[in-house]
Amino acid sequence: MKHLINLFILTAVLFLPASGEEWTLDQTISFALENNTQLVNKEREIAQAKNEILTAYGDFLPTVSASGLKVLKESVSTFSLPGPGGTAMDYEMDMLSNYQYSLSANLPLFTGGARFFSLKTAYARRDIAKQEYRKARMDVIYAVSEAYYNVIYAGLMKDLARETVEILEEQKAMVEAQYNNGEASNLELLQARVELNNARPDALKAESGYKTALMSLKNIVGAAEEMELTVSRDFAVDEERLLPEKSLLMDLALSNNPDIQILKMNSAIVDYSKSMSKGQYLPSLVLSGTYGQQKEEWGQEWEDSYNITLALQWNLFQGLKRPVGIKNLSLQQEILDDTYRDIIEKTGIDLSLKLESVREARERLDAQKTNLSLARESLEVARAGYKEGVVSLLELMQARIGYNNAKAGDIRARYDLNLSWLKLRKAAGILEKEEAL
Repeated sequence: MKHLINLFILTAVLFLPASGEEWTLDQTISFALENNTQLVNKEREIAQAKNEILTAYGDFLPTVSASGLKVLKESVSTFSLPGPGGTAMDYEMDMLSNYQYSLSANLPLFTGGARFFSLKTAYARRDIAKQEYRKARMDVIYAVSEAYYNVIYAGLMKDLARETVEILEEQKAMVEAQYNNGEASNLELLQARVELNNARPDALKAESGYKTALMSLKNIVGAAEEMELTVSRDFAVDEERLLPEKSLLMDLALSNNPDIQILKMNSAIVDYSKSMSKGQYLPSLVLSGTYGQQKEEWGQEWEDSYNITLALQWNLFQGLKRPVGIKNLSLQQEILDDTYRDIIEKTGIDLSLKLESVREARERLDAQKTNLSLARESLEVARAGYKEGVVSLLELMQARIGYNNAKAGDIRARYDLNLSWLKLRKAAGILEKEEAL
């Protein structure tokens, strides 16, 4: 036990980033997957489904039973037969030996396909359990990734708000110096102070938003509140990634989307159930054998007995149970077929929406880059002009607002692009297969 504890501690030390070290997205996802109780229970459900397969295989094996008995007390039947000289002679009929044991075996040879389709059903249920595990796993990956991006976004907005306060503090100091030299009016000084005071609550709100996003991430990954967790300080945006074709995404979804796969397997299970119901119209064939020994008194020799039988049973009529059951299964199949067509159609529309979202976010990011560059240049020119007295404080404030808006737009565009790719991969059912796109 001590060795197991030491091994666990060593694994945790090797797995977790060092204190204060930045957690990558992959590290954060791995930690969440390792500590998610729902995934552990899904793995147990897979194990249960595999055990059901073994049970189904066991139905093809013979059943064997053994029995033995010792008669403690019995009533014996008597009958009389005529004897010589008109007398009657009494005889006892003891049909049960005092000591006996037997070994019996039964092997169904044909059951109308029930065992075969039960086995196929067990395999289908195992595959469903695996797909449910994949779905739960992708839900965790999506939730962690989204929370991780939220922390980065909140952190960048917090830095932007702090930067804004620093710029406004510098601006206020500059206006105060000009006011003291008689180069700025009292109104300009008040405007600088008001703008600074308006920015400080926004900075406090951004700081709180970052803390909230970080606590939400810790909650999702299963980390303790006091645990130190530092994420990346910027988005890793792959701007060179090509947009996939809609047909490729649809093919991936048909092959990988867990909901679609589960629906297919449930449809197959209904088919198997219908085949089993139809098989009830067929006869069943069972091979049986029994071997036993018995004796009347303990000191006597054992007497052998055995039999081998081949039994044919045919249920010719069971009321309306079988036809009604088959009809209900047919209706259930129609429901699943309609559901499948509906989910395929909705998946196609959803993929189109997600693809358009990626395209829009990419184009917006390109536009925001240009916008940010121009806004930064405009702010630098305005600040230099204000120092020289050729630009008014109002124009400087407008340039600063334009820069903040451009930077916030750039941050938002990078956040949206990462989130759009995440949603697209989840819709295609390949969230855990990065190389698929």
